[in-house]
Amino acid sequence: MTPETEITFFRNHLTVGCDASPGDTLIVRIGGRTLSSPPVSDGNRAIVSIDYTRLYEADALPHEIEIVSSAAAVKLPQQDELTLVDIRTKAEFSDRVQGPASRQLHDEAARFCCRRAIRRHSDNYPLQAAAACVLGYRILEAFDPDDTDIAEVRNVGLAIIRQTPADEDGIRWRCSVGTMLGYLGILLQEPELSQEALSATLEHRDASRLRTPNYARGEILLAALSLMQDRKGEALELLRDAEDAFRGGVAGSRIEIPSQGYYACTEIHASLSAVRIAFDLRRAIAATPNGGSLEAVTLNFNFSGLSPILAELADKGHLRAWLKAAAAKKLSRVRPPSEVNGFRKRSGSLLAKVWSAAENDTQSVDADWLVELDALTKWSVALASAGSFSWSGLLDLAEARFWLGLKLDQERSPEASQVLAGAAPWGKRVFSTAPFAERADFARMEAIMSLVMSSYLVEHSLLNPLPKYTDRAEFTRLATHHGTSAFKADESKAKLVAAMVKACGYAVRNKRIS
Repeated sequence: MTPETEITFFRNHLTVGCDASPGDTLIVRIGGRTLSSPPVSDGNRAIVSIDYTRLYEADALPHEIEIVSSAAAVKLPQQDELTLVDIRTKAEFSDRVQGPASRQLHDEAARFCCRRAIRRHSDNYPLQAAAACVLGYRILEAFDPDDTDIAEVRNVGLAIIRQTPADEDGIRWRCSVGTMLGYLGILLQEPELSQEALSATLEHRDASRLRTPNYARGEILLAALSLMQDRKGEALELLRDAEDAFRGGVAGSRIEIPSQGYYACTEIHASLSAVRIAFDLRRAIAATPNGGSLEAVTLNFNFSGLSPILAELADKGHLRAWLKAAAAKKLSRVRPPSEVNGFRKRSGSLLAKVWSAAENDTQSVDADWLVELDALTKWSVALASAGSFSWSGLLDLAEARFWLGLKLDQERSPEASQVLAGAAPWGKRVFSTAPFAERADFARMEAIMSLVMSSYLVEHSLLNPLPKYTDRAEFTRLATHHGTSAFKADESKAKLVAAMVKACGYAVRNKRIS
């Protein structure tokens, strides 16, 4: 009969044990190392203790276990507990340790996996960030300020948030790690740690599609720190921005895309709960009489609805202690990034990609550009309706739409019509709210209108001609004239306008927009 093997994880080591007869030896081969128990002398249990240091160093953790007696060596079955912790990829980590639908029940086994991923996979940003988050929340769930894993998660977490990720996945992980460290600062009563970590999320203010609930949670907790510093204006600015960011996030979400809509809905729903708390805190501040104590307002406010872990931190007194610690310190000021600056940055980024594809004719249109164009269009209208304008950003957006439409036509895509036809209604919405006086920028405004007119004529005279626009030669001339007028100072762009407009309309369309 094969003896049953038992695997037990501890903080710094694991043990492999099984029933054995006197004189038997248990041998474990794992991670390229061989370890054995002393011969069983009394009792009937053989145990091998394996220090984690050896396992952290191994590239992989294949294992073999056998019990050796004077008569024979018996190989024991593979142990699931050891197979599960042999993690080498982010997907394996999500499946085995903790992901949307799974959670490793044994806390010490999960912690071991996290530490191993952190130490062995510094070149894998998503895996390392996921491991830092899981380890950090295991610490938070234990509510022990002296937890021996705190230094590990603190160091790697700070290293992660001090990097600037280049893609959406990296931004999400950076924000997740920042939120976890913000909560860790509450447990440790270190407002400086929380402020640095939560402020990292604000750097992605312009990534409207990626505004998860963590963005609003971060601004609310930063506002609470500002109130404890008696900086009412700063706190109100952060709280108002949480509401503005929510609107921009909804406008830029992918809620209408079938394969991504439900996840976007869940983020909007969770963000709405956080924004409600920002709204309630603003009302509490407004109800405070002149000379009233902002510290008292903050200490008495209910932040528990922000997240389950924060509710626990509040119930156990950690949140109140953290707020009082903040009142006794001099913290740096925090302001949300300007939404207009974020819009300008993203519009410029989209234009750079589209122009490069049009100029070099080496890259096909990326589907994400169309999604981004739609998001920026909605964002620009929301900004204009609120009286916020960046004429350079609006011109970049108009130009990106123009080149994107021409490039799509060059690729014989029916989406060219949709892109170009959208220029006129967008221009109408923007110019109907345009401010003048000191904020007027007539040169850029005229360039935008030139691009709108050229886009309109390309669509309605060359791609899908209306009865009154059938004189192809005349309207090609007009579309070229208006298009090149937007680029008076850029001869290369003006020449490309003429060439691309002249070539428009030869595709067979299966979609008509008028």
